[in-house]
Amino acid sequence: MNFSPKTTLVQTQTLSQTQLQSLKILSLDNFELNNFLQNEYIENPLLDYNENSNLPSWNQYVSYSSAKEDEDIYKEIPDFSENGIKEFLLDQLNQRNFSDLQWTAMQTMIDCLDDCGYFKLSLKDFSQWFGIDISTVKYCLDILSSLEPLGIFSKDLPHCLLRNSYILIITMLDWYLFLSQLP
Repeated sequence: MNFSPKTTLVQTQTLSQTQLQSLKILSLDNFELNNFLQNEYIENPLLDYNENSNLPSWNQYVSYSSAKEDEDIYKEIPDFSENGIKEFLLDQLNQRNFSDLQWTAMQTMIDCLDDCGYFKLSLKDFSQWFGIDISTVKYCLDILSSLEPLGIFSKDLPHCLLRNSYILIITMLDWYLFLSQLP
């Protein structure tokens, strides 16, 4: 038998219980996340639960009652037939925060939306057509694209979905940070 020194290097990575729980929470869809949070509220009396809070809720937009199912399903979707989308969008803005030129540009940009809520004009074309610098057009478009409904002022469907996915990820990260601070 020949004895000789031998060195072995082994590297392992283990996840803590908190990291595993965080990964589990991040992998939940909206319905599962809502159920998880409701169970946490039931199990932990120190958490404040408010039925009327602005927390995301799976049944916020869907009604499960069978009596008026056809009428109730869409009750949370804004009806633009009375005032129109333009008034709905402008109501979300404070005119005093913008110059007259910016306000007029935003109103015109809203008028340029297609039937699906997409803004298909290029910034350069709108800038030349409206006679203002492109930085003002970009600023106005950034403000308008941050309004509800999410995805409005996107170029097309893929951009709309990308924006909604980004907002969903940010929301999930906020939840993760909130839940990771719980005892």
